Amino acid sequence: MHQKVGSQSEREDNVSLELFEEILQSMEVGISFRDYNGRISSMNFHKSSSYLVTASDDESIRPYDVSAATISTVSFLAR
Repeated sequence: MHQKVGSQSEREDNVSLELFEEILQSMEVGISFRDYNGRISSMNFHKSSSYLVTASDDESIRPYDVSAATISTVSFLAR
């Protein structure tokens, strides 16, 4: 059975980008956040704002405002 996830517009907003070696070599670090030294298991940019959200092995969720170079309140998953 095929199950639809999200609305039609949400599915259309998902964009894939193939990164070639030439593109990767031309990139530079813009901001370096040093509030956490553990392993990041997942990260995602918000599609219409400057937020990056990471999930880490310590079960934390960290929202970063990359345009302001700030971190918002860190949340931990409840057990």
